[in-house]
Formats: sequence, C-alpha cells, structure tokens
Amino acid sequence: MPLAALLFAAALVSTEGPSCPASSPAPVVAAERAFAADAPGLGVGGSFNKWALPDAVVIAEGRAQTVREVYSPDAARPVDEPRLEWWPNWAGLARSGDLGFTTGGVAVNGARTGHYFTLWACQPDGRWRWVYDGGSGATAAEVPGPDSEPDLMAAGQGVSASPEAAMNEVRAAEAKLAGAARTDQKAAHLAVLAEDGRLYVA
Repeated sequence: MPLAALLFAAALVSTEGPSCPASSPAPVVAAERAFAADAPGLGVGGSFNKWALPDAVVIAEGRAQTVREVYSPDAARPVDEPRLEWWPNWAGLARSGDLGFTTGGVAVNGARTGHYFTLWACQPDGRWRWVYDGGSGATAAEVPGPDSEPDLMAAGQGVSASPEAAMNEVRAAEAKLAGAARTDQKAAHLAVLAEDGRLYVA
C-alpha cells in the first residue's frame, strides 16, 4: 500500500453525549490525547485495545494486522515495556464529520523516534474509535512538543454523488498515483500533494 494511501486522529470524549457528526477536528484531537494518556496506566496494548475497534488495522513488522493480533487482550503487560508517548501536531476532519485523523511526534523512553498516524471513526453512540494506526521512523526532533496545539486541516470542498462514488474516486486517484510512482515516485507525489501536505518516509 503506498504511503499516500495512509494520508487520507477539551474534555473526555463521549461522556457528555454524542459528538458526531463533528464540526471541527477537536473531538478527534481529544480522543487521541485520551488514547495516549491511557498508555502509562493501561500499558500500550491496553490503551490500543481500549480505543480501537476490534478489527482496527495496525502496521507492525512490515505488514497490516488487526490490533488484537498485535496486542492480544489476554497478554500480560511486559515488565520491561518502554515508555511510549505520542501527541497530535496536525489533525483533520472529513466533511461528513464522522471520520478524522491526527498525526504527530512519537517518543520512546523520552527519545523522539518517529511520527504516528491514526485514523478515527465516530461510532453510532457518539464515541470516537480508531480504525488505523501506523507511522514512520523519521525523526520527530523538530516537531512541536506535547503541550502545543495541533494545526488543523481545512475540510475538503468537493462533493461526491454518494459514499460509494467517493470511494471509487479515491481508488482511481490511488491507482493513477501508483502508476505514475513506478516511473518517478518523487514527481508523482509532488503532483498531487497539497501545499500543506505531509509525506512520511523512513
């Protein structure tokens, strides 16, 4: 899957009633921060399972797996588990208000080691749950820290005839990008990258 396909995550989320469709990425940012805040107490696996849908996808060991394959709910927390921290530096929300993302820096035992990307979906009960989590090992040394406010991406202005039509348009755009990237990856991505777009590489 090309990296571009992954570039499509306040108060406690969902405790005061439904929060979707949302009008801004704020509930997604709040969900991400709550997800990260649970990691020290619940452990990485506990936090990942708490905030994910059961079939949420994680990129681990170079392939896509479900969150429960990577972090079994029955597994004991490792005694030597590293301290994993992450925080949103950038966030966006779909025009529908029920799908969003955040991305930002990652630190392991205090050392900034990469970037994460989480895709969130609002559930019928109004709670936000993540459906995809991945990232890059590229340095996060220069990104703003956990106490900063993330930049917010403006909502898209295009309108599709239906969700199915929108997905077909995305598939067609991905296929076109993949085809162009086989010849010149850099030029292919620059041709479709927004002015404020981000492309994570190793």
